[in-house]
Order: sequence, then structure tokens, then C-alpha cells
Amino acid sequence: LFWAFIFLAVLVYIFGVTIRQMSRDEVERCAQSGVCSVEQEAFKRHYENLFSNLLQSMFTVFRCLVGECSNTDGTPIPPMMLDMHGPLFAIGYVIVTCFVMFGVFNLVMAIFVENTLETARLSQRKRTLARQAESVRVAKELQKVVLMFCAGGSSDTTGRSPNNFRGTFGRFFGSSESPAPAETLQEVDKMSMSVTRVVFMKLMDDAKVKALLEDLDVAISDKEKLFDIIDSNGNGVVDVNELIEGLMKMRGPVDKGDAVGTALMTRQVMRDIRKLEREMHQWNRTLKANQNRILQKLPNS
Repeated sequence: LFWAFIFLAVLVYIFGVTIRQMSRDEVERCAQSGVCSVEQEAFKRHYENLFSNLLQSMFTVFRCLVGECSNTDGTPIPPMMLDMHGPLFAIGYVIVTCFVMFGVFNLVMAIFVENTLETARLSQRKRTLARQAESVRVAKELQKVVLMFCAGGSSDTTGRSPNNFRGTFGRFFGSSESPAPAETLQEVDKMSMSVTRVVFMKLMDDAKVKALLEDLDVAISDKEKLFDIIDSNGNGVVDVNELIEGLMKMRGPVDKGDAVGTALMTRQVMRDIRKLEREMHQWNRTLKANQNRILQKLPNS
């Protein structure tokens, strides 16, 4: 974009020098001969304001290129120059104007649009890389938290083997095709697949766990409530899937949409329960009616 403006400035300079030289020669010829035409007399009156020096000439050329090509009294400059220099000036003026308007200006606009799109692409790429880096950071922090909880968990693995545990971490924190280091697998084999309430409360007092949860932006004001939220099935034990899903859901500030969504889901569940209750009453009445009809048809003993 910078070089496009430099190119435009060079063109204005060249045309300014050319027009100033032509105008000065015309004024000097008129002054030497003492005989001036009507067009030359009109041009002499505006010469000082239009082409008296190089800077003034370049400014006049630039005004003509952008569309405001007139004298101080509003008289158009091209017809006046055409009367003095003939058809050659008209041909040159049309060619130069078309070249600048449809060539140089469009080139400047195209470069500006291209730079804007390139900047937008770079910004989008930076945002994508930042999101990826944030996802990797969150995954690593969450992995540390889960490993610390499982390392201090109970001995009840609910029938799941260490291979399943490694598979779970493979799904959440990386590809299962890349083998983990031997020492990491040995640590995982010693870990539990579930965390009881007592162990959870104990680990929540650990400074390292608190720091990791704060890095994950998880609120830990109420440990008991946090355990109840993560323990989705209410069995008093939190497994790896519940721990990971619960911590990910608890990240970030409280959103009004969460409360509204919970209220709407609760309302829908209540409607379903009422509907089921009505259907159960209807089935009960139907069963009683069928039972009475059967009893009436039975012979009296």
C-alpha cells in the first residue's frame, strides 16, 4: 500500500511538471508577443493560483484527478487548456485520467482490501492458536487434578481395570495410539478409578489441588456441594468420567443461562412426572374395572 501511494505521488509529480512547463511557456509566449487570445487572457488571470510553482501545479493536477478540476471562479480547467493546446491535450487528458482513475486508484483499493483480508486471516489464526493453546493448558491442568484425586482415591475400582483407566485418559487427554511412558503407566496401575467423599474432602484442602482448580477457574467455596454436583448418580463415589465432566462443567463464572436451563429442564421433568402420574391413575382405574368385571363373571362359590 505504501508503494502504491508512492507511485501515485510520482505520477502527480510528472504530470505537475509537464503541465507547469506547458502553462509557463504559453504565458511567456503571450507576454512576449503582446497579442493574447481570449482563452490566454482568461488563463493568465488564474495562472498564479494554478501553476505558479511546482507545488501549486501538483496540487492542481491532483484536484483534476480526483474530480474537482476548476478555477477559483468555478470555470472548468480542461476546456480552457483544450482551447490553448488543441486536441492533443484532450487525448492526453483522457488517457491519463482513465489510467489513474481505473488503474492506479483501483490498484490502491485492491492492495488495501488485500491487506485488510490478510490482517483478518492473521488475527483469526492467532485466535485459533490461542484457543488451541488454552485447550492444551486446560487439558494438562485437568489431567493433573484427576491424577491427584485418583492417586488418593479409595481401593474400590468398581470392577474396572487399569487398562480401562488408561483408555479413559487416552480419550480425554490424548490419542490412544501414542504409548505413555512406563513410569506413568506404573503410577496409573496403582491408582483408583473412584474417589469417595472422605478422600475428596481431604484432597480439597490440599494447596496444590486448590491452585490447580483456581487455574481451571473452578469455584471451590463449598466442598460438600461441589462433591454432590460432581457425583451425578448419587452413589457417594465419584469416578473418573464424573470427575472430568463435572470439573469441565464447573469452569468459568456463573451464567444466567445455566440457571434458566436448569429451571426449564426441571419444569419439563415435573411435567413428565405429572403426565406419568395421570397415566398410572388411568391404568389403575382400568385394571380395577377389568378386575371387577372378571369377579362378576365368576360363579358364586
